Amino acid sequence: MEFASRMVEMIAESRIKTKRIWFSDDAHFWLSYYVNKQNHRFWARKNPRIFQTSTTKPQRVTVWCAISEAGIIGPVFLTQNVNGERYKRMLLKEFIPIAHGLNAIRQYWFMQDGALPNCTNEVFEVLDEHFSGRVIGLGYPSKFDGGMDWPPYSPDLNPCDFFLWGFLKDKIYRDNPQTLDQLKYAMNRKLRLLTELYSKT
Repeated sequence: MEFASRMVEMIAESRIKTKRIWFSDDAHFWLSYYVNKQNHRFWARKNPRIFQTSTTKPQRVTVWCAISEAGIIGPVFLTQNVNGERYKRMLLKEFIPIAHGLNAIRQYWFMQDGALPNCTNEVFEVLDEHFSGRVIGLGYPSKFDGGMDWPPYSPDLNPCDFFLWGFLKDKIYRDNPQTLDQLKYAMNRKLRLLTELYSKT
């Protein structure tokens, strides 16, 4: 509530524009088509007896994206477990150059959740260097001037969570990918189509 109230106040005072926030997040895409059961329910008068076969070592792809009015940056495939150093490198190599190329750093904010790799001093230093106090991230305001804490457990506030990941999973799993390469190919293709559609609106 505190975060929402502050955001409403900042929007009313034109100190922040929601279209000029880079919302970022990562998600797992499982080759077994596993989707968090909290998001899906089966309703029937009788037990539908739905079974899903899974392997003891399920394969998955971890993907990172950022979305704003300027477009969608990603997918960035995270092939190793993410730590602070890898996340910082990804921002420097994959996100910041593209955002600069889109002229979407100056006057833009950057939002990230409170995952531990996102909250290291080195990550915050990189973000502060480019976004200069316009960072919405858990722990950022305690280390740098400006910015806002992102409230934990708030996927309903992030368009990656409440739109992008569900939309992509729905489209990608229809293609029935059988390998990780096919999964990545389908993700690139669907995200490219979404980006083209997004740019026309």
